[in-house]
Amino acid sequence: MMTENASELVVDSNSSLRETMETIDQTGLGIAFVVQDGQLVGVVTDGDIREGILNGIALTASIETVYNSDPIVVCDSWGKDRKQEELSAHDIEALVAEHRSLVVPVLDD
Repeated sequence: MMTENASELVVDSNSSLRETMETIDQTGLGIAFVVQDGQLVGVVTDGDIREGILNGIALTASIETVYNSDPIVVCDSWGKDRKQEELSAHDIEALVAEHRSLVVPVLDD
């Protein structure tokens, strides 16, 4: 699935868990892209936040406490072969099976 307005999926790295959950709830995609100074620094899912809450992290805590700082990404400028190479370096089938879906951000260079 692609979205025309990716800004709807973006939260600042200083956002709280509550603020991030509100963003995730509004989009219905179960994920938000975490940015700092306009650069992607990670991704966070509703599952990441749920797990944090169950581990005692407060809703007022920064999203930095739970986001994935090493997401799978591809760059728009990469050719088809490079994109396939990058994605095949990860076990995509296992990731999809584990998470039931997979969102890969496509970045501008």
